[in-house]
Amino acid sequence: LVFPIVIIAILVVLALFNAAGNRVTRILTWVFQPLVLLCGGFIVAGQLFAAQLTQWAFDNSGDETLESLDAAQLMDAAFNAYPGWSIVVDWAVILLPTLGSLRVIILLAVPSANAYFRKEEPPTYIPGAPTA
Repeated sequence: LVFPIVIIAILVVLALFNAAGNRVTRILTWVFQPLVLLCGGFIVAGQLFAAQLTQWAFDNSGDETLESLDAAQLMDAAFNAYPGWSIVVDWAVILLPTLGSLRVIILLAVPSANAYFRKEEPPTYIPGAPTA
């Protein structure tokens, strides 16, 4: 439980500093968000192909007891043991960070983001100074 809370805290800190226009956190976000997207993609793929991957692991285990198990039936039994709403929550927990990371990456890549994070030029005109 500690690891997800640390990840959430990092994302919140990056979001707050990015909203303030901090250029360093923009770079850190460019490093961190693709990792979150990649991990989320692996989790989505793992959920979509859970029965096939489990069956493959059973078949290649070398244990005759495991090789005789049907992973699809095992997964169905496991999912049927949970309440119906938990599947929706599980998919939301998986898809929202993945889609959110994709959105953050796209928003950082648009040209208007460059203008938002651009360093302000110092004023060239100083009031009261003599003009040359």
